[in-house]
Amino acid sequence: MKKLKLLIHIIFFSKKFFKKPKKVQILLFDNIHQEIFENFFKNRSFDGFDIRFNEINLIILIKAIFHKGFRNILYNYSVQYIKAVDPEIVINFLDTRIDFYKLKKNFKKIKFISIQFAYRANKYPDIFQTLSQKKIGNLKCDYLFCFSKYVGKEYSKFIDTNIISLGSFRNNNYFPKFKKQSYKLKRRICFISQFRRQNSDRGLEQINKIDREEFYLPEKISLPIIQKLSVENNYEFGIIGCSKNNDNLEIDFFKGILKNNNFNFLKLKNDDDSYNNCYESEILVFIDSTLGYESISSGKKAISINSRKPYFDVNTGFGWPYLNDLKGDYWTNEHTLSEIKRIFSYIIKVSKNEWDTEVKKFRENILNFDENNSQLLKILKPK
Repeated sequence: MKKLKLLIHIIFFSKKFFKKPKKVQILLFDNIHQEIFENFFKNRSFDGFDIRFNEINLIILIKAIFHKGFRNILYNYSVQYIKAVDPEIVINFLDTRIDFYKLKKNFKKIKFISIQFAYRANKYPDIFQTLSQKKIGNLKCDYLFCFSKYVGKEYSKFIDTNIISLGSFRNNNYFPKFKKQSYKLKRRICFISQFRRQNSDRGLEQINKIDREEFYLPEKISLPIIQKLSVENNYEFGIIGCSKNNDNLEIDFFKGILKNNNFNFLKLKNDDDSYNNCYESEILVFIDSTLGYESISSGKKAISINSRKPYFDVNTGFGWPYLNDLKGDYWTNEHTLSEIKRIFSYIIKVSKNEWDTEVKKFRENILNFDENNSQLLKILKPK
């Protein structure tokens, strides 16, 4: 069925090109995040490779079919495309793409680099569950840049690679720029939204596999409590949106939860807005959003109500795989009134020095911070 869908997509929906791919020094595997890298690689020739068949290079497709037939067509198409471009480096920003790690064996002289894109856990149908279940062998890349050394150890169980604890590429790249800007810290507590429209293809695919009511139960119970506590402590309450094109649906979603309009909805107009809205807020609240983890790594005060866990057959909570404690000073796995009050009380009272100590431990063990991605730049430096 998958092969038939792919064939239909290629025939009827893909844009076709009949020309040789241009040779570049750096090739981005899967071009959906190409804009994030364009400035980062401004001194090197760089291009993206569409592996989703939205665009098809007919010359490469014909070569792939000629060499291997229609079997494993995506893999063979990728091999032929990389051969034609002949880059020094192939870089992957979607670390869950297992097909990327299968390609290295064909290219001994080309560096294959993978970068962790988002927070990972054994919580959802994520890469570690997939690799454990399918028992795929011979997966390799030269370097895998992870959020932390501990999540790197999890990757090392399945992928032959050199692990480097980088933290979040986007946060490392953006936060230093933001610090140079003039801004006013608002007395505001913001919840980081993970809203997705029905049948969304934008991450959180697990929402489409279970009941939405069940998935969003932590928000429905926690948010009215957080809003009430914020107002009682003289904070503005806001929600940091994550929908570029569906913000009305997202606003209505939260109005339905809160049963009022007494919140400031911060729209997402571009990718920078998410970080701006976090950095300008005094305190952040999140369930298990990557942006929440990035915010703590940046030094922001935040609490995590990591209570989606009870609705999945897993035992991982906040800060996996480093932390084993399901409750701590600023995180909990329960969305009860007493637990939310406990961590809320901690975060509004904790001193700057105490929080700085927490951030240091967080960076060392959960999500590193490497300003301007210096470790990655070192590896990418031309010989």
